[in-house]
Amino acid sequence: MSIAAAVSHVILWYGKSIWKQLKAAMKQKNEENDIHNRLMKSYPDVPDWVFAVFLAIMICVQVAVSLWTPFTMPVWSVFLCIGITFFFLLPIGIITAITGLQLGLNVLSEFVIGLLIPGQTVAVIAFKSLGTNTIIQGLSLIADLKLGHYMKINPVHMIVAQLYGTVIGAVINNCVCIWAESLLSNVLFIAEDWTPSGFDGFYSAGAIWGAIGPQRFFGIGSKYESLLWFFLIGAGLPIIPWIGNKLYKADFWHYINIPVLASGGVSFPGMFQNAVIAPLLVSWIFQYYIFNHHPEWWKKYNYIFASASDAGVSLTVLILAILAQYGVSFPNWAGNPDSDSGIALDYYCFDQDWK
Repeated sequence: MSIAAAVSHVILWYGKSIWKQLKAAMKQKNEENDIHNRLMKSYPDVPDWVFAVFLAIMICVQVAVSLWTPFTMPVWSVFLCIGITFFFLLPIGIITAITGLQLGLNVLSEFVIGLLIPGQTVAVIAFKSLGTNTIIQGLSLIADLKLGHYMKINPVHMIVAQLYGTVIGAVINNCVCIWAESLLSNVLFIAEDWTPSGFDGFYSAGAIWGAIGPQRFFGIGSKYESLLWFFLIGAGLPIIPWIGNKLYKADFWHYINIPVLASGGVSFPGMFQNAVIAPLLVSWIFQYYIFNHHPEWWKKYNYIFASASDAGVSLTVLILAILAQYGVSFPNWAGNPDSDSGIALDYYCFDQDWK
């Protein structure tokens, strides 16, 4: 529903602007009255052929992975995945830019490939991972370039930094995954006080979309065939506020964002409710109260404060993981009252002596 709504929402509200910008881009024209564009003229732009070379190299890598690894993806599925990402990059990107909420292609990717190659669980999950991460990386690239545009950073330096970070990230992430897998292999199925919800969700997705297949789950005559109507419902609902705005001009029509409302219930098995409540509370404090009552503070510190908070959380998790690996625990206190409640750090120890 959210994916279909994203496409129709963007076409209805921003179709004319997209078409105008596309024609300007084809003619290599920029909006010269934009102060940011004028200032960025001081830097040489990155030629289009550089991105084309990156794309060609990565396609070759993906084809090699599909041919000579246990992922066993058909070669044509690589190009299908790129095509799906290319189609949805603009609508999902616009929704992300407006709302800060990024829609995923994980379910749609599973659905499409599960219909085409039913029963091939590993290939289906590999296709899902490729599609999901391609859209995420594409939007991350755009977001970084947009930040560099406003911060007046040389585009060449931005691309080099992104390429360097991506290569380093790929190596480090794989090493950490292998390390974590070796530590958790004896824990995933024996811990009574901890459930690997992400692991279970991924495993269940392989069964539903790969082993069983979407045709038997959602096809005509299946138990859940009625859910297919939500593709049509999602595509049709954005028409209502759009027509309402045509009949009665008002700002509130623009706040009725069907893709966001449709994706509001997205969760994973075992998801804590604070994953919904905490963001709403923080958004209200900073994006409403402080924005309206303390605008100068918001303009000067809000972005920096948000970045510092993200970095602080990441650093704390890293420290806890390292301490837990060496069996370090903290004494009971107000924030950690009872080790039997599952809050104590002992429960995060990654050794076989699972408490």
